Amino acid sequence: MRRLAFLFIIVFLVMFYSCKKTNIPPYAPSIPIGESLGFINTNYNYNSSASDIDGDRVAIRFAWGDGDTSSWGFFGAPDSDITKHHTWTEAGFYIIRAQAKDEHDDVSGWSNLHQIMISNFNK
Repeated sequence: MRRLAFLFIIVFLVMFYSCKKTNIPPYAPSIPIGESLGFINTNYNYNSSASDIDGDRVAIRFAWGDGDTSSWGFFGAPDSDITKHHTWTEAGFYIIRAQAKDEHDDVSGWSNLHQIMISNFNK
C-alpha cells in the first residue's frame, strides 16, 4: 500500500510540473514615437507599447543612444502606451530604442530604431 501511495505521489508531481504553464516573454515594443529633430538641454517625450501573449502586465525602458537607459518604471496593461522623457546635453545623432519586460521578469528583444538629430542651439 505504501508503494502504491508513493507511486501515486510521484505520478502526480510529474504531471503537475510537466503541465505547468511556461511564461513567454513580451514581443519587442513598437518603434519609439517622438521628435526626430531637437535641441540640446531640451526635454523630449517618447512612447512605445508592447504586447504580451500571456496577457501579463508590461514595463518598458528606453535606450537613448548616449549611454543612458531609462528605468523600467511601472507595469501597465499590455499594448498601452508608456511614455518616458530624455534630455540630450550634446549635439549629434542618437538612436532611440525600447525594450519590454513582463511582470515575471522575462525580457523582450529591442524595438526597431528611431533616430533623433540634436542641434547645438537652444530653443
